[in-house]
Amino acid sequence: MKSKKQTLVILSPGFPKDKEDTTCVPALQTFVKTLKQICPGLYITVISFQYPFDAGEYNWHGVKVIAIGGKGKGRIFRVITWLKVWRKLEKLRHHQELLGLLSFWVGECAFLGSRFARKYDLTHYTWILGQDAKKKNKYFNWIKPKGEELIAMSDFLVREVRHNYGIKPLHIIPVGVDTSMFGNAPVKRDIDILSAGSLIPLKRYSLFVEAIIHLKDIFPDIRAVICGDGPEMKMLRSLAEANGVNGNITFKGEVPHKEVIRLMQRS
Repeated sequence: MKSKKQTLVILSPGFPKDKEDTTCVPALQTFVKTLKQICPGLYITVISFQYPFDAGEYNWHGVKVIAIGGKGKGRIFRVITWLKVWRKLEKLRHHQELLGLLSFWVGECAFLGSRFARKYDLTHYTWILGQDAKKKNKYFNWIKPKGEELIAMSDFLVREVRHNYGIKPLHIIPVGVDTSMFGNAPVKRDIDILSAGSLIPLKRYSLFVEAIIHLKDIFPDIRAVICGDGPEMKMLRSLAEANGVNGNITFKGEVPHKEVIRLMQRS
């Protein structure tokens, strides 16, 4: 009888659609790629709930990815996405030996992962990465996780979860850095301030522009760079132009992760 593959299942809202999609959750990419490198005999399967938008299965750096294609739709569509994820998990359990499940963020992934793990007595961890630690996250009440099931990215998040939900995450694992992305050659420091991320209201990039406006009074030639794209791009450009700092801020748009690293070395 052929033995089943020992498999770790990772549940995430999104995952890169291919090897060129380096801007999709870079921290998750680094983690999965590094885990595969240091544990080559471990089979890793990623189930991505919402992104990529097209459903399908593919190989990403030796890792199997199952894209559900939820597209971020709510209400009944989200329930349908959850049912599809559950069926995929059942299929994996039938054909492989599941070592455990790791969910990214205390959200729908952790909700499905915890339910499935409890039903079949599997190990399940949830990695808390930021916004999910804030107050009024309904999933904490739905899941009712134990402290030993939670991994926080920082001491600060441990305190936030304990304060907001009375649960102390017992594990702390910060986001890793892939040092191979950094070049060894000396780099000219020609960027004073660099920021990288999605230009969405949640990130409040208007504060970044306002900071440059005030700093220009002290450092007239200050050089700032913003990497990223999103719905607030037009507003941010207009804010910079209206306050005379459009020559001090370079809007790079969305750039590959390796290019962001190079820009970091210049800042």
